[in-house]
Amino acid sequence: MKLTIGQKYYDAFGDDMVAIDLKSLPKGEFFKRKVDAKKVYTKESYNRKDSFGPANWVCGDHDDISRAVYLKPSTIVLIGFCY
Repeated sequence: MKLTIGQKYYDAFGDDMVAIDLKSLPKGEFFKRKVDAKKVYTKESYNRKDSFGPANWVCGDHDDISRAVYLKPSTIVLIGFCY
């Protein structure tokens, strides 16, 4: 399912979530990447573009502190769920 910015989505528990792009999410906020996702991530630090790769945000897995994903600032994520 392709997410659209500003649209509301509902998970299996009836929680409503809103889709926004990652660059407009405040640092330290929780988000999910898909509607039916079990993993919750936290937006952490920003890596500027350099010779090693493109610009991205480091997003840590809330359940596993040693796991992180690197996402483009234009990635659409879901917020507003009960956690």
